[in-house]
Amino acid sequence: MGDIIIENYYVFLLYIIAAGILIWEASSFFRFKGKVIVPAKVPAQNILFVILSVMMCYIILTNYGAYMATYVLCGIFVLAFIIFSQLACGVTEEGIVIQGMLSRFDRMRYYNVDVQTAQKPRVRVGLGFSEKYIEVEEDKVELIKAYMFKYKVPDFEEYVMLKKLQRQKALEEQRKKNEAKANKK
Repeated sequence: MGDIIIENYYVFLLYIIAAGILIWEASSFFRFKGKVIVPAKVPAQNILFVILSVMMCYIILTNYGAYMATYVLCGIFVLAFIIFSQLACGVTEEGIVIQGMLSRFDRMRYYNVDVQTAQKPRVRVGLGFSEKYIEVEEDKVELIKAYMFKYKVPDFEEYVMLKKLQRQKALEEQRKKNEAKANKK
């Protein structure tokens, strides 16, 4: 009585995935524990995790049946989403941590602080092909700007200006190459 019997290999695979998520969350929790200098929050994270956990449980129970193994699996995924919502979020000496994932300062293309449209100031950080957002307290905005200046992350206006200068420089070099080719002929 009370034995958990896994009758479906897909459920077993979901157990392995859930265990991997919990192990990653634990390592991330201990990696950034106490290292966040400026705490922050991700906009609308709490409602998103509730929706995701309810959807995941619904999908598991409707596709794989309602028995002890699927109930336990749903409980593990709910626990994983609760832990995920509590992972570190904010600015550290290495970069910005969002839900246990570090974005290093040297990988940031730009940042922008928006104090107009949201209730709390939002910091937007451009990373490669994506952007990340965090909400901070008003008194912490200057500290974040100081960290960005320290690690030479340009604000959005500077970034746009630097891109324009790079394009002009590339066009000038291309023009010189074309002139050199024309003079050789």
